[in-house]
Amino acid sequence: MITTHRTWMMNYNAQRHWAHEKREDGCHSPAEVLGWHKGTMYPQEVLDRILFATRYTRQIDKHGFVRFQNWKLYGERGLAEAPVTVWVYEG
Repeated sequence: MITTHRTWMMNYNAQRHWAHEKREDGCHSPAEVLGWHKGTMYPQEVLDRILFATRYTRQIDKHGFVRFQNWKLYGERGLAEAPVTVWVYEG
């Protein structure tokens, strides 16, 4: 399931999208619509530094869980009501 989801995420911008079906220029995927605009590419070291600085403060609930976006992460039941810092990285 995880492999299928990662593949879908990587290919998402190249797939036809219903929001672009009625375009007259023939661009039917987000990548085709954006065309030349690719954004700014940063080296991995810079991204690691920026993402390291991105952290989130949450409070552990009475059952020991932290809510982060649509996820419920287990912290520690003994830390109930305590503020914690959450870093989320792939891998």
